[in-house]
Amino acid sequence: MNHVSRILIWHSHRATTPAAISSLSPSPIVSRGVEIASRGSRGLNNLTSSHHHRLAPSPHSTARFSTTPLRPASASGPSLDSLSHPTSQDSRAQAFFSDALEALENGDAGAAFTSFSRSFDVSPNPDAAFNAGNCAAQTGDWESARIWWEKALEMKPGQPDVHVNLANLCEFGVYPYPASLSHLRAALRLTPDDAEIRYNCAAVLEAMGELDEALQEYERALEGGVEKAQANVRNVRAKIEARGRTKDKTA
Repeated sequence: MNHVSRILIWHSHRATTPAAISSLSPSPIVSRGVEIASRGSRGLNNLTSSHHHRLAPSPHSTARFSTTPLRPASASGPSLDSLSHPTSQDSRAQAFFSDALEALENGDAGAAFTSFSRSFDVSPNPDAAFNAGNCAAQTGDWESARIWWEKALEMKPGQPDVHVNLANLCEFGVYPYPASLSHLRAALRLTPDDAEIRYNCAAVLEAMGELDEALQEYERALEGGVEKAQANVRNVRAKIEARGRTKDKTA
């Protein structure tokens, strides 16, 4: 049966910062979920149904999960389904892809990663790379996730969700904050009205000590409907005021 399989992953390494003004620690990054488009057995352009798969928490991370649907990754690269006369190589790639989806159904992210990566090796395409990256992240292998997500982005530039996933790797020491900020700004150029990405951008700016710009981004995220940004606005304003008082004392 034709279908779209979507995997939702949200990452955060600590709980949301309390609203109290006395808490002046950097705000946590709240990651975007990523929906992953998979291919059915035939006819990429005639998908008739969809369902969601939610991965279980990894013992190697403190990942947070959400059932809120986000937009799916569009199918791209060499299609394994829409070929009129698929070769044995195409069939092998599709078989590995299907094995990966079955492994996810059974909650085995490790086996799914192996099958997605084998599918990519047989017939490189951004969907398999994207899925392999998400499975690697699910098992706590952040460096492998980075490699696969970068492959997906290289094969299909302009995917905001992949930029966001890469940016969130700063939470696990894989990416430095400046690199994460670069990915978030790239995502914002693609989807300037996305308030959640703007919130993440503000969190990275805050962690970098760029408080004035962080405040602006938190305020825009709040205007865009991210209600938790209200606490961050108060928190960063308190930091800016404290910084001003310190400067006055040393002047």
